[in-house]
Amino acid sequence: MFNFNAFLNLIRVLFPRWSFFDQVETVVIVEAKPQGGQAWVSLSSESKPAVGALLYNAETNLSHAYENILREFLRDLQPHLTGEASLAQDDLDRMISFRQVTEWTRQRFEAFEVSSGRSGFLFQFRLKSSEGEIFFVSHEIHSQTPRVSDSLGDAR
Repeated sequence: MFNFNAFLNLIRVLFPRWSFFDQVETVVIVEAKPQGGQAWVSLSSESKPAVGALLYNAETNLSHAYENILREFLRDLQPHLTGEASLAQDDLDRMISFRQVTEWTRQRFEAFEVSSGRSGFLFQFRLKSSEGEIFFVSHEIHSQTPRVSDSLGDAR
């Protein structure tokens, strides 16, 4: 006798769920707040699958690029997080991955703050897991500091 429920369970193998990919690795969330601000604002965006995304999916591709930058930064931080090495502010400022994350965070947070009518402000950002574990909290960064593209020449 044909068992329809068993057939449906088998056919699901051909149609993966997008949430499966979130469960494989820890999801990194970027949050920022202005100087003196109490509330952290989430700057991370979730990609939502859509039929049209099969042909044109720039937002999701950009989101994945940002996630890769965040993961690279966390890999660079790993020896410092485990206590194998100390981390001075100069060391942090020389990390290309930190500068990339800072630039991305600045752009996202500036867009958020400009909509609030603010400009030329200090802000902090932090990286945490979806479970709430905080990986990193930055020092205060001025929104008008030189961009990564302006200062890459001294890192080469």
